[in-house]
Amino acid sequence: MMNSDQRSSELTRLMRQHKLVCSIIAAVLICADIYGVVARLGFILMAPFFVIALVYTEHNVNSAEATSLFNGIFQNMEGHNE
Repeated sequence: MMNSDQRSSELTRLMRQHKLVCSIIAAVLICADIYGVVARLGFILMAPFFVIALVYTEHNVNSAEATSLFNGIFQNMEGHNE
């Protein structure tokens, strides 16, 4: 059997270990959330370029048409954000 001092020190050790595990889990979740936000922003920002590349390859548009298409897509995105 454990006396009260042993129980107290064991409880203190377990509480310290619990705090450490919770801190590690919180750090991992925060990093995953930051990674997810950055990935979504990167996808949103790069999407118009993928569309332009697809249109350019499919229809062999010249650079002026591609620029015009990009400007139209970008203005359309700005209109939805307001």
